[in-house]
Amino acid sequence: MSVFVVATGNTHKLREVEAILNPLGIAVITMDVAGIGKIHIEETGRTFEENARIKAETIMRLTGMAAIADDSGLEVDALKGAPGVWSARFSVFEGLFPERVAVESASEANTAHDPKTSIAEHPRANTAHDPKTSIAGDPKANIAKHPRANTAHDPKTRIAGDPKTSIAEHPKTIAETNPKKTGAASRPAHKAASGLGAVDAANNQKLLDLLDGLPVESRTARFVCAIAAIYPGGLALSVRGVCEGHIALSPGGCNGFGYDPVFIPSCRAAEGKTFADLSPDEKNAISHRGAALKKIAECIAAGRQQAMQ
Repeated sequence: MSVFVVATGNTHKLREVEAILNPLGIAVITMDVAGIGKIHIEETGRTFEENARIKAETIMRLTGMAAIADDSGLEVDALKGAPGVWSARFSVFEGLFPERVAVESASEANTAHDPKTSIAEHPRANTAHDPKTSIAGDPKANIAKHPRANTAHDPKTRIAGDPKTSIAEHPKTIAETNPKKTGAASRPAHKAASGLGAVDAANNQKLLDLLDGLPVESRTARFVCAIAAIYPGGLALSVRGVCEGHIALSPGGCNGFGYDPVFIPSCRAAEGKTFADLSPDEKNAISHRGAALKKIAECIAAGRQQAMQ
């Protein structure tokens, strides 16, 4: 059985990783068990893939063991792909995200995972399709080390997609926008789902405020999860999982974490069920993280078989 150190201090993520990988013959241990404790790793990448690799690489170097890490988030078409890599900190940074834009259709708006979309067209270029920076399913390939993101500036002042731009340079903060446009003044704060932290609840509320008044067809979104597995010998694997859906008009459900109470996956749209309405097993079967973990498990298993031949 392969053993990996999981580069996360998020207990919710750890449970999901264990639940999906353990039955597939892959054991995972925490950073505490690996002897390095819970350490904070700066996520300086501009894409989910970059951040996942930064975390996995750091843990592998500190422990000398194979490491696995994920970076995930929510992309909302009406917000030009935001919150994206800033999903966990969405409510913290006022002014870092654009006002919502008109979305005529999901097909026109969905550029977040289109390999044909250039950086100029979308600030978060999808590196998952670049053979030089990731492997989708070839465990034999050895990826050249991924170029590090520019960290010369303060990540707290970056605008999603443009690390050179500071808050001061941003033409308009969310706080300065018309509250009638954002809905910030009209929607009361919702009660957090059971177990939902204060930051998660604030993130959800900010998202609902920004989308206030938009019909369901203009609330298209997707959860994205990039997973990197790094071996001490230099082999690096990278995969991506996506779950399409839309943002609910109001929170629902009492399970899950993060944006689960406001995200309705397309396959459960007829029922109107959010991720937070689903049991852990139901969610793992269709989630972005579940899809990515199954892909990485296939890559790890294929590499193991080749090593035995």
